[in-house]
Amino acid sequence: MGNISDPPGGSYAFSQNPDRARELDRLRHQALAAWPMEEAWLKNRGLADGMHVLDIGCGPGFVSEKLARLNPAGVTVGLEPDPELAHLAGKRFDAIPGLSLHQGSLAHNHLQESYFDLAYARFVAQHFGSPQAEMAHIFRLLKPAGQVVLADVDDGLTLVYPELPELLEVMRLSDKLQAEAGGDRRVGRKLPALLTAAGFTDVGFDILPFTSRQLGRHALFDLAWSFRLHRIEQLTGADNKRLVEKVKDFFSSQDWYGVTCVIAAYGVKQ
Repeated sequence: MGNISDPPGGSYAFSQNPDRARELDRLRHQALAAWPMEEAWLKNRGLADGMHVLDIGCGPGFVSEKLARLNPAGVTVGLEPDPELAHLAGKRFDAIPGLSLHQGSLAHNHLQESYFDLAYARFVAQHFGSPQAEMAHIFRLLKPAGQVVLADVDDGLTLVYPELPELLEVMRLSDKLQAEAGGDRRVGRKLPALLTAAGFTDVGFDILPFTSRQLGRHALFDLAWSFRLHRIEQLTGADNKRLVEKVKDFFSSQDWYGVTCVIAAYGVKQ
C-alpha cells in the first residue's frame, strides 16, 4: 500500500524500493490470499452493488479491481499518492467499468466531498504520519450515513509455533524501523479510538484471524513476515544478515504453525 500522508512516502515508499518487481509480487499475493475473508466481511459491513466506494491507498489496484467487480452498477475510485503505483493502477483500471484512479493523498485531492458511501483502507493506517488528521479527511469525503472500514495490523496479534527467539528481534526491529519512518505497526488496537475522536459513530471492530492452515504457510508468510524481513534487509543490510537468513531458513525448512490477526474497525458518519 502506498502511504496516504503528504508527501507520498512516509513509512511506505514504493518508488524508493530498489526491488519493485518483488514488492509488486508480494502485494499481489497478499491481496489474493486475504481477499475471500475480506470480501465476506465487507459484505457483512454493508458493501453492496450501486455504491460510491473509495479504496484508500489502493497501490497497484489489486483490491480495487475486486471491489469494482462487486459493485458493477456503482462507482469505485482508487486513491493513491505514489506516482508509480498510480500509473500501474490506472493501466489496470482502464478495462474495468465503473473503476477509476485518482492520484492524490487524503489531504490533497480533487475528490468530491460528501460523495462516498463506503471508504475502505487495508494495511494503510499503519503508514499514516498523522492518523487523526487522516481520519478527519476520510470523514469529509463520506456522505452522511457513509461508512469507513479500516483493516490493519497489530503486531501484538501475531504468533508462531515452534517459537523462535529471533522472531521477537525481527518484530522489534520492524516496529522500530516503521516508527522511525512515521508509521505504527500496532495501529490496529488504536483504530476505534481514532474513529471516535474523528466524529464517527457506531464505532466497532472485528478480529479477522489468518492461519497457516487456512491460507497455507507460504501465503501466511507473505502476509505476516516477508515485508518485515525485506525491510530489515533493505534498511539495516549486513548488520542483520544472519538474523534474516536464520528466520527465512526457519520458515522454509520445517513445519510451523502460525496466525496473524487483522483488526477490522468501522464507523458511520452521522
